[in-house]
Amino acid sequence: MYFQKKKQPPPVKDNIFNICMIQIDYKNLRSSQSSNKVFFAAGLLAILVLSAVINPEHSEFLPCFFKEITGHSCPSCGLSRSLYAVSQLQFKEAFRFHLMGPVLYIIFLVLCLKFSIEILIKKEIGLGFNSFVVKGFFIIFAGVWLVYWIIRFFNDV
Repeated sequence: MYFQKKKQPPPVKDNIFNICMIQIDYKNLRSSQSSNKVFFAAGLLAILVLSAVINPEHSEFLPCFFKEITGHSCPSCGLSRSLYAVSQLQFKEAFRFHLMGPVLYIIFLVLCLKFSIEILIKKEIGLGFNSFVVKGFFIIFAGVWLVYWIIRFFNDV
């Protein structure tokens, strides 16, 4: 019998993006995508900057209407204080204020950097993650957040 050799994929060049074993795909950005990226990057940057500058402990920035009405913590109670603590590199305090705050801060920071790079190079960066993995991550993230809120809700009683 005759066996054919399978084609080998081309060798991966070592660069900063391939060190983490993540495949990077580049696509040209359309102008509408570019403007959307600008708004997302600006919004994320605003959240990161405000969380570094405004101390929620000393300001009446946004009162929690859920807590005022029900007397219980809402799913995002403590998140502003947690983001502020992360920006001040006080991770123990950040986790104490809200478990998901540091995780959310890292997600915001990574997305802000990704969108900023895409705007600068005018190409979309696909990280090569399977959509199933991304959806699974968000489902687990939302599930952990929900369980965390339920635990906090019943500890308030």
